[in-house]
Amino acid sequence: MSVVPYRNIRFNLLIKLVALALASLLIILIIQAKYDWLIALFALIVIVSNINSSLQFKGKFRLSKSNIAHASFALIILAISLNNLKKFETEQVITKDKPLEFLDYSLNFNGFTEGRASNYLYAKASFQLKHKNKIIELSPEQRYYLASDITTKEVYIKRYGLHDIYLVIGEIYSKNKVKIRFIYNPYINLLWLAALLLILQFFLRVKNDKKNKF
Repeated sequence: MSVVPYRNIRFNLLIKLVALALASLLIILIIQAKYDWLIALFALIVIVSNINSSLQFKGKFRLSKSNIAHASFALIILAISLNNLKKFETEQVITKDKPLEFLDYSLNFNGFTEGRASNYLYAKASFQLKHKNKIIELSPEQRYYLASDITTKEVYIKRYGLHDIYLVIGEIYSKNKVKIRFIYNPYINLLWLAALLLILQFFLRVKNDKKNKF
């Protein structure tokens, strides 16, 4: 009776997990992402499997191009799935010194600062977003371009850990009252980590190609 090497078993298992993750992703897209937690789970399994396959029997860590590629792919799926699960968006009217409460955040409007730049007028809003014991300053603004007679809404983007927060002001009712649109994009910055891993894989491939030439 032939014995299948342990490493081959792990590799075959990894391939099956990747295929399962791909199949699950396709199903999620078809049914409008109602089960994003499932694809996130499989992506996490793929990442853990890659870490496990990178460990040598003597406890050393081996970094290979295939492991990096699989982990990057799984990380992209994980980021998108978790983002779909936890993403939050709201559009509300806020009054000065009367904070809005949503999720575990508190958004307070402090008022406007008006001014003029070289080619436009602006109204910059001042907000404080409180999350646990941290205060985040947000300053979206509206611009009116004199030459073209166009008003634009400048989105304020704040990176907060693995998350992105977007805030844009809409209709301005008065100096103390404005409509806002708040978007919370969780775990989206995991995509940057996946991109870095793909760049690392590229450099490893170039390095190996150079070695093979000599």
